[in-house]
Amino acid sequence: MSATTAAVQPASKSIDSRPTADELAAEVRSLLDRQRIDQARRTAASAAKAHPQHPWLTQADRILNPTRMVTRPARGKGRELEFAWLRENAAAHRKHWVALLGERLLASGETFAEVQRVLKGLQLNEKPLLHYVE
Repeated sequence: MSATTAAVQPASKSIDSRPTADELAAEVRSLLDRQRIDQARRTAASAAKAHPQHPWLTQADRILNPTRMVTRPARGKGRELEFAWLRENAAAHRKHWVALLGERLLASGETFAEVQRVLKGLQLNEKPLLHYVE
């Protein structure tokens, strides 16, 4: 046997040394069976990225690596004053749009466009609460 024929791979073996989607799925299953969750997460994530059409890998990635929710403090201020104003004054503004900032009624109109026109003429540092009173 010559040196050139010894280097040739068998026909059943792929020239590409990367694992197939099914091989990666089997690896993830094996890691899960052995309780190696962190490694299974990483393997599922990279496998799903490499084989996005493989349904089992993409599902395993979604289950093992769910979207993380990050909570942040609320931006701006609460609307307690505006809601208190609505509880006390809504009856007088039925079927109207209102724009409120704190306890102040900035504008009221039958259409949203009317209220917007009034607001455009105001110099406001904060965004008002816009609400349609039924």
